[in-house]
Amino acid sequence: YVWVLDEAVFEAGARSGFLLDITERVRAVEELRLSEERFRTLLLNIPGAMYRCAPKSNWDMEFISDNIETMSGYPASDFIESRVRTFASIIHPDDRQAVEQGVDEALGRREPFILEYRIVRADGGVAWVYEKGQGAFDADGQVLWLDGAIFDITERKLLQEELARQAFYDSLTGLANR
Repeated sequence: YVWVLDEAVFEAGARSGFLLDITERVRAVEELRLSEERFRTLLLNIPGAMYRCAPKSNWDMEFISDNIETMSGYPASDFIESRVRTFASIIHPDDRQAVEQGVDEALGRREPFILEYRIVRADGGVAWVYEKGQGAFDADGQVLWLDGAIFDITERKLLQEELARQAFYDSLTGLANR
């Protein structure tokens, strides 16, 4: 079959116009839609939030996958271009400086950054995250953007804390055992 665009006018009882074959354009749009759908489902199957953001301290998100909502309680759309909130605004205040420093130092060395820090969730709770990212640089060495992934490691951190507590305190009395 062929897709056509039919543009015509009726004047004095006669139809005049043209038919334009738009089959290739329709197929290209459908292929793009399918490609975007495959990419979206790929990102949903990754157990973390993938992102691209500005290299500034507020990290305005160009893109962040929908999985950020599971971690933070905020929809991804809130962070895009910092429409509702910046990503930096959910970093725990006690961790913000260390996160900025870690990113800046890695970018200065043109190396990936690996960070663990806390975020404040929409419900007021705190979640631990692991982030791995890196800068994209232009020919002059200027940072264009940051790409990376953020994973929720709250359960792992809670388990580590519990194991540390068990190692140093008696489970029956609660007294220090060392």
